[in-house]
Amino acid sequence: MAANVGALATTARGAVNGVASLDSGTKVPTAQIPDLTSTYLAFEDQWGNQAGPADQGLISWSFDPSAAVNSSAPVGGSVYLVKVYLRKAATISKVVLHTVAAGSGLTANQNFAGVYTTSGTRVGVTASQSSSWTTTNNTLAMTLTSPYSASAGAYYVAFVANGSVRPGFVSGSNLGSVRTSGNANLASGGYRYCIGATGQTSLPTNLSIGSATPDANAYWVGVA
Repeated sequence: MAANVGALATTARGAVNGVASLDSGTKVPTAQIPDLTSTYLAFEDQWGNQAGPADQGLISWSFDPSAAVNSSAPVGGSVYLVKVYLRKAATISKVVLHTVAAGSGLTANQNFAGVYTTSGTRVGVTASQSSSWTTTNNTLAMTLTSPYSASAGAYYVAFVANGSVRPGFVSGSNLGSVRTSGNANLASGGYRYCIGATGQTSLPTNLSIGSATPDANAYWVGVA
């Protein structure tokens, strides 16, 4: 028996307090490699020596806000989707927008922000923002009703606005009524900036990302 010679039984491969197994390529499977992110500081080579989201207290953003050159008020009832990327797992507790122009006469309980997966499932939503979207030149860090533990990957920050004068949110390029440079070389279902639904008074539980239409406004958003 294995115990008689100080060896581990074959059942210890890939098991708790056992040893790692090897896959068909004689490599240790990824699932059996410990998470060392808390031990070693990863080199964020996508930012290099430039400022990144973490330098401004954020997990991710749609682009560096210093590159924002426009602002635009969303069409009432349209659900705007802006893609952000998480290079590693993180807990999202807030979504961030920046107002350039204040909203007024916003309809009570019809203004929200949230987070969706790329399959269109809503995984986070804020309380009503009908009061907070009435300030000018203000960064809005909006708390989700429940934090979302997100795996690494892509997500959409979403928002919908309703009222007589909707807020003007900061944005980057605005090059026409259909496409933005931010959607260059992207096909339906994979847009960075798009509209997922119209005629909405809240953020739906599910959206059809494949049916989303490209948006002219490259809105700036962040998550924290």
